[in-house]
Amino acid sequence: MLVDNANAANLLIPNATVQSSVTGGIKEKACQKPHPNVESLKKALKKAWKEITLDTLVKIVDNFPKRLKACIDVKGGHFE
Repeated sequence: MLVDNANAANLLIPNATVQSSVTGGIKEKACQKPHPNVESLKKALKKAWKEITLDTLVKIVDNFPKRLKACIDVKGGHFE
């Protein structure tokens, strides 16, 4: 039985504001192919996590004030 990557990844990685920027990239990278089981998916997620660069994290943190303002502007609603 193949694992539903998107749903399983959502359960394995909590989703929060700055964290969602990081986890989105991890999910995208780890879920490029179907996994035969949860252990395979966990391994892919851990590998993707280890490949995050400091430069990527700095960009995400530097972008946070802009995203926070956008969230406030739409009173917590959806924004891109």
